[in-house]
This record gives sequence, structure tokens and C-alpha cells, in this order.
Amino acid sequence: MTSKAFKDAVHYANEQMLQRGQKTSIHVYRESMEVTKHGFSFEALIMAAIRKADFHNTRKLKVAWPDVYAELYKRHSSPGGFIEGEDDGGE
Repeated sequence: MTSKAFKDAVHYANEQMLQRGQKTSIHVYRESMEVTKHGFSFEALIMAAIRKADFHNTRKLKVAWPDVYAELYKRHSSPGGFIEGEDDGGE
């Protein structure tokens, strides 16, 4: 996913929070800065968000990123997270 797509997703999430009267705390903002320093891919961040999300937010993430959700579900249900025919690539 591109940087623009990531920015669009962040903007959308912020708009949704504002519509519900919620604000992002400085603590959450600083946590996001720390996470960003690690250079994780967007897909990895979405998978992590799905893992941490409550039921309501999991549904929203599943609708927004169905392919990422399906990949996570397949890997979660597979031994070691490997999908049939896949190896670890030497990692």
C-alpha cells in the first residue's frame, strides 16, 4: 500500500473519531510515532490492528481490508503461520 493510501486511511480514521466526538490523546499519537519508527509494512500494521481490535472495530477493518483479513485468518489457522507450499524464505 502506498504512502498516500496510508495517509488516506489515517485521515478516514481521524474523521470517524471526530464524528463520534472522540479525540486522539497525545499518548496515542506518540505511540503511533514509535510504531512508525520500526518501518513495519502497512499490511503488517493492519494485521496487528485486527489482532488488537474489539469486535466492532474488527468488523470495520474486515470490510476496509478484506484481503488482509483473509490472509491473517488463513495464517492464524495454519501451523506456524505457513500456508501450504510456503517456506520461511531462510528467515
